[in-house]
Amino acid sequence: MRLLAGEVRQFLAYLDRAGRGAVGTVTADDVRGFLVEVAPKRTAGTGNVVWSLKRFFAFLNAAGLSDVRVDGLLARAAPRRVRALPCFTREETRRLLEGVETGTPCGKRDYAMVVLAVSTGLRCCDIVALRLDQVDWRRDEIRLVQAKTSRPLVLPLPPLAGNAVAEWILHGRPDCDAPEVFVRLQPPYVKLGNSTGSTLMRRRLARAGIGHAARDGKSFHALRRTTGTRLIESGAGLALAAQILGHVRIDSSRRYFSWPVSSSGSAACRWRTSPAPRRDCDEHVHQQFRAQIGAMLEWRTSLGQPCATCGTRWPASTGSARRITPARRC
Repeated sequence: MRLLAGEVRQFLAYLDRAGRGAVGTVTADDVRGFLVEVAPKRTAGTGNVVWSLKRFFAFLNAAGLSDVRVDGLLARAAPRRVRALPCFTREETRRLLEGVETGTPCGKRDYAMVVLAVSTGLRCCDIVALRLDQVDWRRDEIRLVQAKTSRPLVLPLPPLAGNAVAEWILHGRPDCDAPEVFVRLQPPYVKLGNSTGSTLMRRRLARAGIGHAARDGKSFHALRRTTGTRLIESGAGLALAAQILGHVRIDSSRRYFSWPVSSSGSAACRWRTSPAPRRDCDEHVHQQFRAQIGAMLEWRTSLGQPCATCGTRWPASTGSARRITPARRC
């Protein structure tokens, strides 16, 4: 709904600049002119614009506000240009985490957010909106509704990420009534803003000595792509990795996974073959994701879904020992 409203708002602004005082005076040439104007700004394609205009004019036609039929004009949008987006290397991930000073409240918060993103693949908007009651410390799970898709998602909470979040809650988070896990460090103690991810990454990339330029892909969202790539490298199938990332369709996940150019074999072959071979670098990160895969499989089978590999149903025990058990302070 937000996407539809945003695209229609831009179309109405274009009509206002064109001198169209009412939607009843709009012509097919106006629709065509709007598409020509916005196309250079949409480097990924105009699929969302076409989709929104179709539904807007379907409403206008049904309400008798316009007799313009755009089905023929907008029969099919050009396919979206999809490219594999870069992720952080293992060395960059290590430097990013080690560069965070965890002795300050700001460092504790940033470290918890980065570790949570790398460990679970959550989007920045979902991490910012994560509430205290959405973390199940007894079962080591996170239960939330994704902001982008409005679909529920349950993910295992690895000990490393859980301990980082607990450290922030116990020894860094201000005493306040805000329901969110991550809040501002200065009054008012409320939910973080939408620009938190970009601000955090600029600060932490500079401290870690990692070069960053415009459109190089080294953003907070790159941590999510890093999770997807590490999952595939650790032996998870594409379907399971897509489920952990919260994607409805597997095709949406393909551009999240990338491999070094020097790797043997083509990327197309790797999509078809079974799990990528185990690598002897950064064993800690490798084992971390192996545990996450196992926890996710165990959680799925606890709901009655058979294992994709052997077809067996595992018991519903998904909890793991926690070294820190935080108490809610707000």
